[in-house]
Amino acid sequence: METQHYMRIKASLAYIESILKDIDDGISSGESIYKNIHNDLTPEQLAKVKSEIKKMKSLLKKAKEEFNIKEDTFQLSHLIYTSSSYIWETLEDLWTHKLDKAYGKIKSEEKKEKLNALVKELLEHNHKLNALIGYK
Repeated sequence: METQHYMRIKASLAYIESILKDIDDGISSGESIYKNIHNDLTPEQLAKVKSEIKKMKSLLKKAKEEFNIKEDTFQLSHLIYTSSSYIWETLEDLWTHKLDKAYGKIKSEEKKEKLNALVKELLEHNHKLNALIGYK
């Protein structure tokens, strides 16, 4: 497998793992990276969520074995680069012309301008983040 593919798969699996860990930790300890979350799930739903997370973690473990991904060779710079790619993809979906197309027109021009300015600024910082670690 080509190095770029391998590194993207490796970073993506690690990213998914970190999200699952956060969900699992939030359920188990009540702590999360998110603030002010009210648990609106029943104990049965929580048990099923935990079960699905466990299954997903198992699949990720199998995928690591399948793609021969070794934990000891992970580069932080590549994790940052891959994570910033996900940030970029998410921000791209927030441009108001895309929201207008997908969900209908945003009526307030002021809100549209503020959202576009925010997206632009976040994308600039995301680009700087990549430049700091040597990616352009």
